[in-house]
Amino acid sequence: MTAIRTTLRRVQEQPQSGRLTERPDIREAVEPRFGFILPYTVRGDILWVLRVYNARRHPMIWTDDDAI
Repeated sequence: MTAIRTTLRRVQEQPQSGRLTERPDIREAVEPRFGFILPYTVRGDILWVLRVYNARRHPMIWTDDDAI
């Protein structure tokens, strides 16, 4: 959890630091130690993390089990 928090702090300080995605309004922060990906967008002064997933899994396959 600390590694994800560190990544989030970096993104909060430098929102443009995330890698680009196919959508111009969404970027991805990469947590390198454990391989987590955090897609996010910034609306006004608010950073919205859209999802947290492990890059070792298949993030593009969405199932009902993923919904909370």
